Formats: sequence, C-alpha cells, structure tokens
Amino acid sequence: MKKEDTIFNRWSRRDMLKSLAGIPVLGTVWFAGAKLTGTAMQEKEFLLETLNIKAAAPPASGPMSGAPIRLGVIGFGIRGEQLCRALGFATKEWLASMKESSEKNPNDTRLKEFLDQENLNLKITAVCDVFDVNAERVIKFILQRLRIKLPALPRIKN
Repeated sequence: MKKEDTIFNRWSRRDMLKSLAGIPVLGTVWFAGAKLTGTAMQEKEFLLETLNIKAAAPPASGPMSGAPIRLGVIGFGIRGEQLCRALGFATKEWLASMKESSEKNPNDTRLKEFLDQENLNLKITAVCDVFDVNAERVIKFILQRLRIKLPALPRIKN
C-alpha cells in the first residue's frame, strides 16, 4: 500500500509532541491576561462606586466668550499640524483629503466631527520653525485662514 503524502505523514511523533507541548503555555498566558483584565475592571468599578462617581460624558461647556487665547506654534511638522488641527485649525489639504475620504467611505465621520466641534476662541499669533519648508507651510496656512494674500517670501541663502 502506497503511503499518501499528507500533513500527518510528514510529521514525526516527536514533532507532534513538541508542537502540542506549547498549548498549555499559551493557555496559561491567555488565562493570566484575562484574569488581570477582569481584576482591573473590578478595581475600577469599586473605586467609582466608593467615590460615588457616575461615568458619563462631560457637560457642554457653553459659549466661549471673552478675549481669545493667543497661541504660538513652535514647529509645524507632523505633530505641530496635528496639534493645530486638534485646536480647530486645519489645512486646506487635510480638509480636501478628509472630504475625499468621506465620499469614498460613508462611515468615515472625521470631517463631520471636525466641522461640528465647538469654537475654542483661540488665535494663532506667533510661529517659529527653523525648517524653511514647514515655516512656509504654516505661514501659508495662517494667511489662508486670515484670507490675506502676500507675495512669495524671500528665501535666505547661506
């Protein structure tokens, strides 16, 4: 009788025992993780109950009136642009990409959430970036928001 070339015929008994020996280790690791997660959840619930804290969304802050808060941007690289966007200042390129993304995927609500956020009554009044490309991007970004058109900025040559 010809031996069929199946997965079981290619493995020796020793290989099978070695692979099965890892199952209890994986089970132990999974059990420890599940127990730790359950304990953490119980501690959190106990603490909230002891302090009589109801987990809920914060109330609306109301209108932001008064003098605006003036901010300075130090560095407009990746993180600087993200922080400006979190404060309600987005570049036209980001808005265009989010619009395109929301048109492709109706479940993508990032643009809607950005446009629905409340006005934080902030103004960007200063910019500092030693990298010329980023400095020009942030200046262009701020001038677009202020709707001011200036001639091209002169470049400093070394």
